[in-house]
Amino acid sequence: MAIKRYKASADNTIVNTYLADLSNRATGANAGQADVMEIYSIYGRQSSGSQELSRILVNFPVSQITTDRSSGKLPSSGSVKFYLRLFSAKSSKTVPRDFKLVVQPVSHSWQEGDGLDLENYSDLTNNGTGSNWMNAGNRGRPETSKVRFLTDDSDDLQSNYVLLYDSYRTAYAFYFTNDAGGSAPGVASNEVEVALTSLAASSSFSNKFKLAVLSSSANITAEKASRPAATTKTTNKIGGAVKVSTSSADPGPTMLAVSTVISGSGSGPWRNVGGDYLHAARDGSPGTDLTFTQRFSNGLADVEIDITKLVERWVAGTTSTYGVGVRLSASFEAYSKTTTSGTIKNLAGAKKSYYTKRFFARGSQFFFKRPVLEARWNSVRKDDRGDFYFSSSLGTDDDNMNTLFLYNYVRGRLRNIPSVGTGKVYLKLYSGSSDNTKPNTTPLRLHLPSSRSAQRPRTVVTGGYYKTGIYTASVCLTKSVTRTVSSLYDVWFKGTTQYFTGTILPKTLGASNHAREPVYYLNITNLQREYASTQNARFNVYVRNKFWNPTIYTKASSTPMTTTIPSASYRVTRVIDGLEAIAHYTGSNFATGMSYDVSGNYFDLDMKLLQPGYEYALRFAFYDPELVAWQEQDEIFKFKVRKNEH
Repeated sequence: MAIKRYKASADNTIVNTYLADLSNRATGANAGQADVMEIYSIYGRQSSGSQELSRILVNFPVSQITTDRSSGKLPSSGSVKFYLRLFSAKSSKTVPRDFKLVVQPVSHSWQEGDGLDLENYSDLTNNGTGSNWMNAGNRGRPETSKVRFLTDDSDDLQSNYVLLYDSYRTAYAFYFTNDAGGSAPGVASNEVEVALTSLAASSSFSNKFKLAVLSSSANITAEKASRPAATTKTTNKIGGAVKVSTSSADPGPTMLAVSTVISGSGSGPWRNVGGDYLHAARDGSPGTDLTFTQRFSNGLADVEIDITKLVERWVAGTTSTYGVGVRLSASFEAYSKTTTSGTIKNLAGAKKSYYTKRFFARGSQFFFKRPVLEARWNSVRKDDRGDFYFSSSLGTDDDNMNTLFLYNYVRGRLRNIPSVGTGKVYLKLYSGSSDNTKPNTTPLRLHLPSSRSAQRPRTVVTGGYYKTGIYTASVCLTKSVTRTVSSLYDVWFKGTTQYFTGTILPKTLGASNHAREPVYYLNITNLQREYASTQNARFNVYVRNKFWNPTIYTKASSTPMTTTIPSASYRVTRVIDGLEAIAHYTGSNFATGMSYDVSGNYFDLDMKLLQPGYEYALRFAFYDPELVAWQEQDEIFKFKVRKNEH
């Protein structure tokens, strides 16, 4: 199970386009409940040089990603990739060609809203709930905070500061100085000095602080409170939830006291029309590496962008989890030399239109077209117990190395060995006894590849922790020239405690006088007719040479021969229409790769990836290194994902 999809938790389209009258703009329109989202740029429609833009916002349930990682359902950072996937929606409208989209994290909270209309933009928020081109959400009530001065000695306030956030979420540090000097604390991009020189009363300090707030560029009003004495009230002009703090959590009863009188609500206005995004180190955050792009040669392709850096910052808590904004890059958004009426100044913009690129929204009826954050990783385990080869001069160092796994199941669940934990475990190989029913008394001498020939052969190999309850070790064994070894016994131990003894039937590499003609017979030995929509299922795939022709004795005395496919992949399609639900991911993360052990190939599939109530088909592809290509096999295996009505 190396694929998980996290469906969008909110999305919206925001625009500054002109309405049908070509006079008023739809900057107050919301489309949070529309089943599609739209990106476009229109140049010169209303007048020469006019600009009309559309952008989209999408958020995802990062808390679920954090939970899945904590529970082991997702690998640790560095072992998984996250892809933003948006699916193109066909329409009767013209689509743009040869353009680039930009994806950047949104810098603060926004509201999805209840609007539907993407044609006439009639669903206006009127400063209520829902984001639009001007507002991230409803403005809410203004938040008023009180700053009370409790000292008459300016030395007590020296080097202290009050930190205020205005309606645009911009931080302002008001720091106090007196005759002794003082410097800005360096806690905000905006620093305002409050000089208390020659002042010697708390009421004077309060008044000086009030004047400093009013003379600053902060979107905050300030006035003296009637009581308590020496208190200054600071209120956001537009509204929205903000916060106030001082230089320490508890400045002390003789210095300053802060309190919030009325708690605001809502998201308030964007600081920049069209949305606020982390880029070019805005808001003091390192955002230059959080800009992601995708180039389109036509207007019909989907968005599939690796945004792993951003998701890992979300999970780590170093970047706020407000989702992403998706728009045309600056050189493709329309040119504009003004910032009036909701336009964005863009002197490097395009003087042609790019209209219109549509994607399915999270409210779409099409299950597989909704926006998702897709996690992919390589979960392939290659256990060579059933494909163990003696060392040979025909193979490279890697070819001669065999990797073995130890699985510690306790009452049906994988558990770490208490005395090993995540540490080292050790392995010895033995040949069989005279009757080949148990290990010999003397361990075999294990060799390292020729690249490590300076190290002497040994009888013990050091293994290590793989994941919960699973340990692994790699060995290289040269075939004896004095006697035949038909069976090997691997003994796993630490100190004097032996944990497991297994059996291995080794093989020998050999050359051939003809080219390979691989044709296989496949079967899923544990395939069920139906699976629950919440189920994680394991599929065991039996593979053998299709033209295997054993002797009569072999047929009567042996289980069928299993062929291990070192590099195999699966894909899933919906039977009714052939839609590809899961494609072959055979790139660097190999998310659809199949593991193998002594029983053959296998893989895990999370049924949450599939829409319930439909039948699906599994197909397999094997990599042929001689042809340097993936070869899809003929067999098709069908199953249904059950839809529970109650």
